[in-house]
Order: sequence, then C-alpha cells, then structure tokens
Amino acid sequence: MKKSVFLKIFAALLAILCLLSALVACKKEPTENTPGGGDTPNEETGFVPVLRFAMASDIHLVDSPCIRDEKLQKMFEDAYAYSDAHATYQELDAVFFAGDTVDRGTPLSMERFFTALATHAREETVTRACLGNHEFYHDAAKTVENFRAASGYNDDDSHLVLGGYHFILISPDQNGRGFGADKKAWLATQLSIAAKDDPTGKRPIFVFQHQHVSDTVYGSANTWGIPDLYSVLSRYPQVINFSGHSHFPINDPRSVWQGSFTAFNSASLKGLEMDLIGVADEYIFPTDAEGGWSSTSSGRADGGQYYIVEIDAKNRILVQAFDIVTGTAVIEPILLEEVGDPTKFTYTSDRSYKEEKPAFAKDAEVKQLALSTVYAKFSFPRTANGTYVQNYRCEVYTAGKLVKTVYRLDCGFLFPAPETLSLPIVGLQANTQYEVKIIPVSAWGNEGDPLIFRFTTKDEGTTENGKVFSIAFGEGNAAKDAISDQTLTVTGTPTTVYDEALQQYIGVFDGNSAYEYHDFSLFYEELADGLTFETYLRMDSKPESDYVNPFSNQQGGGYGFEYKSNGKMHFYINVDGTYYNVYTDLAVGEWVHLVGTFDGKELKLYVNGKTPAIVKAVSGTIKPPAAPYLSIGGDSEMGSSGKFATCAIRSANVYAQVLTAEQIAALYNSYK
Repeated sequence: MKKSVFLKIFAALLAILCLLSALVACKKEPTENTPGGGDTPNEETGFVPVLRFAMASDIHLVDSPCIRDEKLQKMFEDAYAYSDAHATYQELDAVFFAGDTVDRGTPLSMERFFTALATHAREETVTRACLGNHEFYHDAAKTVENFRAASGYNDDDSHLVLGGYHFILISPDQNGRGFGADKKAWLATQLSIAAKDDPTGKRPIFVFQHQHVSDTVYGSANTWGIPDLYSVLSRYPQVINFSGHSHFPINDPRSVWQGSFTAFNSASLKGLEMDLIGVADEYIFPTDAEGGWSSTSSGRADGGQYYIVEIDAKNRILVQAFDIVTGTAVIEPILLEEVGDPTKFTYTSDRSYKEEKPAFAKDAEVKQLALSTVYAKFSFPRTANGTYVQNYRCEVYTAGKLVKTVYRLDCGFLFPAPETLSLPIVGLQANTQYEVKIIPVSAWGNEGDPLIFRFTTKDEGTTENGKVFSIAFGEGNAAKDAISDQTLTVTGTPTTVYDEALQQYIGVFDGNSAYEYHDFSLFYEELADGLTFETYLRMDSKPESDYVNPFSNQQGGGYGFEYKSNGKMHFYINVDGTYYNVYTDLAVGEWVHLVGTFDGKELKLYVNGKTPAIVKAVSGTIKPPAAPYLSIGGDSEMGSSGKFATCAIRSANVYAQVLTAEQIAALYNSYK
C-alpha cells in the first residue's frame, strides 16, 4: 500500500473516532435555545460548559403559601428551561441557597422550604442550603436542630464535590450574627482539602455563606457585611464566594468584586433593597417604576434576582443573573478567565475611576406634569450612555440659593426599565421661580453634567394655597389626584357613579375597596407643622364591631377619619407617638362635610361648616405614618389598604396648612 493512501485511510479513521467521541460525550441531543440561552458566549469565546448550577439567597418563606413560594418555583422552572434549551450542555447539576431561606425560622417554614426543593428539583439536581440570620429568629437554641431535621443534612455546614469541583457552604453561629473561631477553623480545613485536590491553584473553589464579607461586594460596607471570614478566604485566590443578606440588586456593578479572591452579591428572591448615594439611610426600598423610594418596606416594588453559573473544561466561569419576575437577564454575562491569579483580576476597585462619566442625551428634555402653588411634578429621561446610574440628585434653587434636594432612583434594576422617571417637588412657595439641576450619579459616586430647567409656581390662592391632595373621580371607575394628575392605585373594586344632582362623579365604596395615593409620603414633612383633612361623604353602613376608615393614613402614626360601630365619626392624629381624637355623632345615609385640623396645640373637628368646632387641647409634634400612602375608602396598612368603609365620597382633600373657620365655612357653602 502506498504511503499516501495509508495516510488518507488513517485520517478518515481518526475523524470517525473523533466524531464518535463527541457523540458519546453529549448526554442529550442539542435543542434550540430559549431567550437568554447560553450559546452566544460559546460562539464568541469557545466556552462549552461541563457543569452548571443556580444560586439564590433570601427567599424568606413563611408558614403559609405566598408569592415567595411562587418565586422559588419559578426560579427552578426558568433554570431548567435555560438548561434544557442550551446548545451543548443540558444539565442543571445543582442549586445552592445562601441563607435566609425562611423568614422566622419556625420548624413549619423550614419543612415547607425543603419540601419545595424536593418538589421542584429533578432527581439529578443536587440542592443544598446553609443558614442565615432569619432562621434564628424563632428559637435560636434549636435552630440548627430544626434545620437538620427539616433538611435531612448531617450538619448545618456542607462540603460537596461535583464534577471534580468543590462547593463549601458555611452557616453562621452566634445566633446567626457571625462566624466564631470554630466556624473559621472548619472553613480553613475544608479550603485546605479543596486546594490540595488541585495543585495548580487554577480550579475554582465555590464558597457560600449568608453575610457578605466586609468591604467586598455591594452591600458589604455597612452592617450587612461582617469581617469574620476574610482572613480565611483571602489565602485562596481561587475562591468564588457567594453571599446575600443585603438584598441589594445584582445589576449594580459593585455586586462583583475581585481582590484577594472573587465575590458576588446574590441579591434576593423576596424583593430588592439598596443604598442611596448621598442619603444617610443605611438602606431604602424602591417603590415604583418612576424613581420613587421609601425608608420603609411598605409599597416596595416587586422583584427578585438569582444566578446561573457555568464552568468549562478550562476552569473558566460564566456568571449570568436573571430577574425572577420577567426571566430577563439583568447583567451582561461575566466571564472569569482565570481565578487563581489576582494579578489578572479585572473586577477590581480600579473600575471606580475608569468608568465612563454618566451623561444625558443631547436632546434630553424635561416635561411638566403638574404645577400648583406648593407642588410641581416633572418627567425626565434616564441617561443615554451605558454607565450604571445609581440615582439622580435633583437640586432645587431659587434666587441662586439651594433650597431643596430630591433624590430619584434610576430604576435600571427593573425589567423592563422605564425610559423616563418622575420628579415630584414639594414645599414650594407661591409665584416663585425655581431652577432645578438633575445630576446623574453612578454606582461609584461619579457625577455627570446636570440637566437644567426652570419653572415658576402658580399665584397664591385662598384654600387652594397649601392643598397637597385633592381627589377627582371620573368615568369608568377612574380616580386621580387633581394636584399631581396622578392616577390612583386601586385595591378591590371601588366604583364611580355620576350624580345628576351634584353634576359630578362620586366614589362609591363597598366595604372591600379603596383608592390609594402613593406619592403622599412626599408631603409628610410639609404636614408636620399643621394640616387640614377635609371630606364630604356619606356613610352607608355602620361596622358590626370595631371601626372602619373612609379617608385615612394612620398606620404607625399619621391622621385620618374613623367611623366606629357606635355611630361616632372620629378625626384622629398621632402626636409624639400617641393617638388623639375628636368626634361627632353621624347617622348612616347622611351627607356630611367634615374638616379636621391640627396646629400643634389644638385638634379640631368642624361639622357642616359650623362653629365653634369640637376642640381638644393637644400639644406636640405630629408623628408621620409608617405606611407611605393615603387611602380613600380605607386606611393605609403596611401592604395595601384595610379597614374598608361602606360609603360614598364626593370630595377628599388634604392641606399643608390649618384652614380658618371662615375658610371652612366658605368651603361648606360652596358644596351647597
């Protein structure tokens, strides 16, 4: 046989052998990718996964099913859909949880969590969790015992080897607050074992714990971070550390950190919190898609995020993160080429001065949405370049003097992210010109050039001066705030009916419904010096017991009207932490004009414009509500309205001033 012919036959046999090897290596036939599937990085980098896991934290399941159970189920469904649709590797090998899997640590909630894992995970998928701090809230002394009983684990700490890679999960001690000497010694031993398994030091070692390591990832600079584990982890640059606790969003570029090792902030499946650069609060809660936020968790915007992590045969790690509500990818995929050599780390603190300065588009415009004597609201576009903006610091000037600063979140953590944000400004003076500078602030605190505009408030009126809320009912069960032109949020099924005699729409409430004004918290500071609540209403039934609220904001403080089962209508106010009230008899089916005022010294109730008012001497400072919204048809609570009234309402107004008896009489006469 000629040499050339032999070489051709040998080459053909070699090609067949390679093809057979490739077919054997594939566990499943390739299928088409779902949106967000993983073969785009493959095409660009040659990345072919050999192992895949999902990772989440802070699920906070409770004793009864709720939306958090649905989020946990959806995470499994989405992770499996991603894996099944992958072009080259269809396995989901494991799912890990970094603590706070339950909210109070009761045996029932722990049992429910691990039952959910058994229900949602396929047989081939390993699941493992460690403890956080919330698991210790029920019975700290028995937390580990209850955790082992519910999980079936031998211990609260774990060290697993999957596909040749080491996964270490460590739970806190000290009642969930930190890691003592024994815990650190255990972790040091497990890391030593894992490192010896790879003398090259290039294979990643994955470590999971609940609290962030201090001064690493986003959220670790305050009490969400603890220093306990740094000295141990810093000995191993090949460590990939995942932690939760803060609920801070993954989108923020500070959520990945590389120093002496690599760390990721894993956000939360329950809901997002964050810091706000320039504001002293340790953390705040996003409340809407317009840039709103609150210092309390009531009304927070829904959300939740988790990771899918893949490793290839070259020990490269591909990290992706997804929004649990929409399934959308929340970051550009992060490819870690080498994890054992800190000199090649790229996600370092150097990014803070290398990033592009945030900038608005050249044609960016501000639009006026509402304007009164004391209030204005505008919309403005988000920045145009790719830099992650954390917030907008909006400085308000008059006559060249800074008089107010308003902060608005960028909302880049929402999916889809809004194109424009809103800017409400309260506490203004009538007939005054203002200049506003909207300054974009990046995650690293770098500032862009401001977007500048000017406006002038309306002339001073009579009762209109100081009005901060005024309901306007409309056709089709619609209701809005006439001051800001904001459509009100609906709880239940409140309705509107056109009243021929009054020649206007009125609101009708069935005892299970309310409208809510979610910008009302903006005015709490303005209302602190004195206020007026005014309404024209008809109660259609008495509560069988206790009370109902036709127009109120009294959760954790505040003010509002309350109708008792004995037929008395009260006007309440919380002063220095104590509720005080004045009241009058009110029959069912009777239209009545009610006005409650407080000036820091006296609490008054006017009925149908009559004087003298019902008066109680009360001295002190108004305690603002904890719930950041006003309820019409009920009372504000920490989720949505409650204590619903069966009534009809013609008008409901709030003033950041104390109306005089003459003004109140004039109001009543205007209704007649």
